[in-house]
This record gives sequence, structure tokens and C-alpha cells, in this order.
Amino acid sequence: MTLNAKQTAILPAYTKIFTADKLKPTAKFKGFYVIVSKTLKSPFVFDSLTLSLSAKLDKDSAVLVEAAVKTEKGWSGLYKIFYLSNDYKKTFKPQKDTCAVVDCDVIKPVKGGLAYKYQITVLGKAKLNFLTAAFTKACAPYDPILAQDTLELKDFEIPLSPVCREQYPDKNLRGKICSPCALKTVLDYYGKKVPLQDVVKGVYDQEAKICGTWPLNTAFASQQGLAMGVVRCCSLAQAEGELYKGRPLIVSIAYKEGKLKNAAVKSTEGHLVVICGIDKQGDIIVMDSAAKDEKSVRRIYNRKQFAAAWLKNKKGIAYAIGE
Repeated sequence: MTLNAKQTAILPAYTKIFTADKLKPTAKFKGFYVIVSKTLKSPFVFDSLTLSLSAKLDKDSAVLVEAAVKTEKGWSGLYKIFYLSNDYKKTFKPQKDTCAVVDCDVIKPVKGGLAYKYQITVLGKAKLNFLTAAFTKACAPYDPILAQDTLELKDFEIPLSPVCREQYPDKNLRGKICSPCALKTVLDYYGKKVPLQDVVKGVYDQEAKICGTWPLNTAFASQQGLAMGVVRCCSLAQAEGELYKGRPLIVSIAYKEGKLKNAAVKSTEGHLVVICGIDKQGDIIVMDSAAKDEKSVRRIYNRKQFAAAWLKNKKGIAYAIGE
């Protein structure tokens, strides 16, 4: 989709999807091949870029995703973003040059990005389904009216089974696995019955030593047969659009104490929940794994407060899912 000037003026975030037909080898070698994109212009000056890849890897195959960005200082070097294989997944140590800083899985241009390129190296055989590039606009003000926009979806809910992190056997990990818990919730919905311990292990970032790295979660979902990618959203209407299609949406929220009524935890700088419905008042029904027990995982959050927690504080980052 090409955005016009009016759209780029108001949108604080945007996601570009490159389908399989766009991910063709540009150079082949013995045992591996490389995909190098052309220069890709962003729809606006961006201050963050997050890449994710949906791919099905063979037993002995591996994929390395790299990217470069262009700013007013010129082109950056080629940053290593993430590496995937069936048994080993990782992002890379922080990288920095005059153009940008790479913080784990997010590229952050120093003075605003103008364009970008990606490079994918595939060792062995792999089926690449799609690549997503999710942007946020530099210095975009938060628009609460846009954020709370609606498709008038009310009194609708996708039935999901609760996953409670407080029941995880390793007490030391309970506060660190909201991401795999949210992912398991969605895997269960699509009939992919993977034990939570296996999800935690499968998404673990061997470099960052965490379970919440964006592209590694999408990679694990892809291995289970789900099409999942990192996206940036601008409004709750986009979440409603996913619900209309029967698809729950995993989103990241952040809030200070007292800013999200009925919250499972008092405050957080980053926590994943699953949007699964809209109640009669237009408020947001979620599955929140941080609840104290399974009975209280399903929660209802005030629409205005939830929009701020997701779309303002976390700039609308989410996992969009399909089969």
C-alpha cells in the first residue's frame, strides 16, 4: 500500500509487509543464498525500525537478517538484527555508528531515518513466508482521538483459554515470561498445543538472555505453522479489525501505577497481553497472564487508559497473527 501525503502527515506508525514473491534470491552460492533488497523509502522520517521474518526452516538450515538505514549523514553500516535456526536463536550485542543505534531488536536512527535496506542470508533450505518492517514516526505527538478510533465493534469476544504465568514451575522466571505466555495463549487458540515450558525454551534469546525479543517470538510461531509478524498500530480500530477476522492480537503495554484500572500488575515498563474482545461499553477485553490465578486472567481495561498504555507508551507495537 502506498500512503498519500495526508495519510503520512497523521500516522504515527506504519508497517510494510514483503510477501514471499518479494523475497527471491539475488545471489546463490554453494549451500546458501542471499536476498538483498533495493533501497526502500520509508513513508515518513522514522525513529525506530523493527524487522520480523515468518519462515519455516528445515532441520539444518539457518537464517541471518541484517539491515542498514539512511539518514541525513548517509548510509549506516549493515547491522546484524537476528539469527534463526531450529535449535539456536539470537539477536546481537548493541551496535552503534554515526547513523543509528541498534538496541537488541530495534534500529533507532540518531536523527531520523529516511530509507532502509534489508539483507537475508539463508543457509540450507527454508521457506520464507513474509518479512515485516514496522516503523514509528520521529517526534509524532500522541493523538488520543485517533488512538481510540473504533469500527463500532461491541459485545464481541474470541474465546481463549487462560495462561497464568504465576503457575509456571520455575518461580524465578514467572515475572519474565509474559511474552511466551501470550504466545501460548494464541497457539492454543489455533490448535497448536505446545507446553509452556517448550514455548519459553523455543523463544529464548541466547544473546540477550530474555524470552521477549520480537523477531524470535515470530520465528517460533512460524515453526508451529502460524503466520505471525511484528506490526505497529495507530488505533484501537486496527485491533477491532483483527477481531472481526477472528484473530486475537498480542500487544505490548506500559503504564505507571494508577494509570490502568484493574491492572494485573501495578505498573510496568513493558508487558504483553492478548486483546480478545470488546465489551458493551467499548472497553478492551484481554487475557493478562500476570493475573494471580487462571480465573482472573481475563480482564477488562478502560478503552482510553488502554489506548494510552499501548499506543502512546509502547507506540502500538504488536504481534499480528494468522494461519
